[in-house]
Amino acid sequence: MLEDRYTRLGFALHRLRRLLREADPSLPDDLAGDFVRRWPNAFLLAVLLNRVVRAESAWRAPWLLQQRLGHLDVERIAALSEVELAAVLGAPPALHRFPRQMARNIREAARRLVDHYEGDAAGIWMGSPPAAVVVARLQEFRGVGQKIANMATMLLVQQFHVPLTDLSGIDVACDVHVRRVFRRTGLAPRGRTKEVIAAARQLSPTCPALLDLPAWVVGRTWCRPARPQCGACPLGAPTLCQSAA
Repeated sequence: MLEDRYTRLGFALHRLRRLLREADPSLPDDLAGDFVRRWPNAFLLAVLLNRVVRAESAWRAPWLLQQRLGHLDVERIAALSEVELAAVLGAPPALHRFPRQMARNIREAARRLVDHYEGDAAGIWMGSPPAAVVVARLQEFRGVGQKIANMATMLLVQQFHVPLTDLSGIDVACDVHVRRVFRRTGLAPRGRTKEVIAAARQLSPTCPALLDLPAWVVGRTWCRPARPQCGACPLGAPTLCQSAA
């Protein structure tokens, strides 16, 4: 019975993924979004800034930073002091909750781009490498962990149509929403990162990250930490959920 329940939840997540049409609701459909889509360095900056802020804010930040600096030249950014860059990030309205920490991450990323990728973030994924290689390269940047690296790699495939190979190397991005959905549905009863990753790999072995966006949307929209809206959940909760706790 547990296996049957597990299978039904997997089908529900895949069905929801098709309904979402692989769209990322956090990527803005405006000048800021177009800027991130067109410029790989802007994309990488958004990835770096996508921590402890709403995703929508992170995707708009590179456009706003470019307006404030007058450029996004990585050599010039690397030459700025941490204090100078933090002042730009923190000027009202602040581009991030932690401008000093983000200034350090951005400066180190700029140096890494200059030293290893000729100043162009596209070098991280150039040449159709295996997806796992891109995930690993992104995690070499300060501040980019499991969640952000896998989320960014999946966006490169889905939104930017980067032809990576072996998509089985992109794991589900384990943020609080995804872990909560996997825990409450019983796919990963303890909600731990390794457990969630293993469950997603079993449900979607050719590309585990395909389950990331639907789980994230469910967690953010219906499967809230308090007073979850189980009756409206597209996964069929509460009949499939072990608990709404």
